[in-house]
Amino acid sequence: MNFKFFRILKVFSPRNIIEVLKKELKSGITPEKISLSIVIGAGMGVFPLIGTTMALCGILGVLFRLNPVAIQLANYIVYPLQIILIFPFLKTGSIVTSTPLDLSWAERISLDNVSVIAKGIFDVAAFAVLGWLIWVPSASIVLYFLLLPFLKKISKLFYSKKFSKLLLNKFFCKNKMQKPCVFDF
Repeated sequence: MNFKFFRILKVFSPRNIIEVLKKELKSGITPEKISLSIVIGAGMGVFPLIGTTMALCGILGVLFRLNPVAIQLANYIVYPLQIILIFPFLKTGSIVTSTPLDLSWAERISLDNVSVIAKGIFDVAAFAVLGWLIWVPSASIVLYFLLLPFLKKISKLFYSKKFSKLLLNKFFCKNKMQKPCVFDF
């Protein structure tokens, strides 16, 4: 039983973690794909129909072969923005269609019949999605090109042996006063 525990610890050794990171970066995950994953995750994360973003991110991740962890992480990080941006998206959709935003149906929700409530919800959802379609694609393109150079620099760092040794020696060596521990590759 004790031997199994030590085998598990060996899997999570600092050298093995760095090797897994390097293998992941070398397995075809390019900075462009990671940047696209983050941008699509963030863009879909502010989609105004609450409860749909995780499924939409998953579908787009499979369609474009994106990093599922990065896309869902970006989706979850921008969740507070989803709530904050619903009303600006509603207002934008209302302005674009030149239709006044009428939310009076929500006040009479218990008095009206179901068809009026359904029409009100559909109108509000349509305005919000239209506003999202106006703002998010252009913001996503800008974010992609701002994020890409940063991710390329990080990718170069992970490829270098010097960075890997520095990372291992700085964070995983316990004998700082004695002889420095050096990890060789």
